[in-house]
Amino acid sequence: MVVDAGHGGYDPGGILGLRTDPNEKTVTLAVARRLARILRSQGLRVVMTRNGDVFVPLGQRTAPTYYFRGHAVFVSIHFNAALRPSARGIETYYYRPDSLGLAMRVHRAILAATRAEDRYVHWRGFFVVRRSAVPAILCECGFLTNPDESRLADRADYQQRLAGAIAAGIIAQRREGNPYGIQEPVIVSPAPPVYRPLRHRRAVSRHYGRSRQGYYHHRAHRQTKTRRTGHRHRH
Repeated sequence: MVVDAGHGGYDPGGILGLRTDPNEKTVTLAVARRLARILRSQGLRVVMTRNGDVFVPLGQRTAPTYYFRGHAVFVSIHFNAALRPSARGIETYYYRPDSLGLAMRVHRAILAATRAEDRYVHWRGFFVVRRSAVPAILCECGFLTNPDESRLADRADYQQRLAGAIAAGIIAQRREGNPYGIQEPVIVSPAPPVYRPLRHRRAVSRHYGRSRQGYYHHRAHRQTKTRRTGHRHRH
């Protein structure tokens, strides 16, 4: 199990410029820790992407999934935010075809445990579910901009209820397979792309006479115009 507590460090989560009480990064970590304890008590090996108030880049969050292919799954825990305070409910996201059954089972377990409004399961290309090498889901466990749901999210008993529901869905998926007779193809995500080192890109820029803020220009062009500065350059 790879358990990902959303945001952290200088990234509090939520909507940029819109403060919530509590912060998303705080409650996601609280739920993730409780989820990890439950899963470990069931004999599962758990890796947490963060275990404190630190910022973890998206690529590092999915990196452990490339070492635990096979029976591992990835769960990212988040809380929602909206400009409309009345927005409320639970959403669950997936991307890989073999993650749909897990998403549906965990989503139904959370709804049954919390009796929250059903905002359904959605297909979406979020980085952590798209770039995971194992079945991956992202759980939006309520709206911190909703007064009622924000108060619940800050309560230890509600956090435990959320963690227990997510764990129940994961364990049921492992024991019983996909719910509702869903038959899904099992796919393996490609390895992360290999990026060229920065010194190579600079060399290319010098070769083509490219300014740092402009386009690439071939030496054959006598006069060119950069995109931002508007100055003309002769080669």
